[in-house]
Amino acid sequence: MSIRYLAATRLPGLGLLTFLAAGCDAIQVRTSVDTPGHHKETFSGRSNTKEALESARAKLESSEYAEADVENYAERAGAAFTSGATRHGEVSSANLIKEAKTVFKKSASAHPKSASVFKAKGKFFATLASKNLAWEALSESQTDAETVREDARQEAVASRHAAFKAEPSLEALKAFVSHSESPNGKITQKDLFDACKATRPTVKEVDDKYELLSYCLRASGSKEPSTGLSWASGLDRAFFAADLARRKREQAAADAAWRREQANAPAQPSQPAKVNWVNVEVKNECNERIEYCIDQPPSTLNTSANGHTTTTHTAIRPGSRIQLKKGGQCSFTIYTVGESNGTVVLCN
Repeated sequence: MSIRYLAATRLPGLGLLTFLAAGCDAIQVRTSVDTPGHHKETFSGRSNTKEALESARAKLESSEYAEADVENYAERAGAAFTSGATRHGEVSSANLIKEAKTVFKKSASAHPKSASVFKAKGKFFATLASKNLAWEALSESQTDAETVREDARQEAVASRHAAFKAEPSLEALKAFVSHSESPNGKITQKDLFDACKATRPTVKEVDDKYELLSYCLRASGSKEPSTGLSWASGLDRAFFAADLARRKREQAAADAAWRREQANAPAQPSQPAKVNWVNVEVKNECNERIEYCIDQPPSTLNTSANGHTTTTHTAIRPGSRIQLKKGGQCSFTIYTVGESNGTVVLCN
């Protein structure tokens, strides 16, 4: 089973001591350090990276680029960068990038309509672009780092778009839109609206429908549903307005109840002023989207974070909990909000 979710504490001189648990048969301890000017290296992950990559290559050839083996190769190739194997010369970064492009080209020819193949390609190039690893190629090819990074970003965008068109879904939509951002601007409104409209038939549950409409409205940059949701049907816009109003009423009631509770609480002389609200920064440093919840009784926010993204949640009450969503349930608490702004890493 893949072990990804974590709670972490930093100890002097030991870097980041990470305890990984969530749904696993055992608990593992991993020690890593931040190398100035470079990405974080995991010493335990580098030792087997080259062997795992060679095994993935062999499986590709023997299976004639089976979809599962393409996904495995993309994972192993990305790990060669994130583990530090390329930096330490155990794997050639320039050759690996060239090889990966060839592998994904052959895979696309073998499976021209496979969403999983395009997702695998997008995951690899998104890792190369977003983890700031383009410097790896400099020592071998003397290529400008920004050129390598931008090339990887464009490959990731094209792959995410192809994956979305092959198999539209809310997750694929978010991946496509988030990776379409660039220094020159974001996804065009037409492309966004077309993608949102194509996703709508795949969304069945009430919460998922609200999440789709809410996400598309935010991505449009408009605060007015009449503009940002012009692609949606009249029934969907009416649903969104009603559900948004309900959520606001519930949050207002919760806030009012909390204020009454605070007003009736006995005075605490000589105590520092109580902190009512803080900001919480949520980071997902892995490739895949992770669903999580903010449990702020009596309401709970169900949301998610795409790979390699950072989201800041404002006005969170101390005592609230950040929980991982597993099997549709918010059950595993990884962070309890304190009385100061905080940061939680969902996946590292």
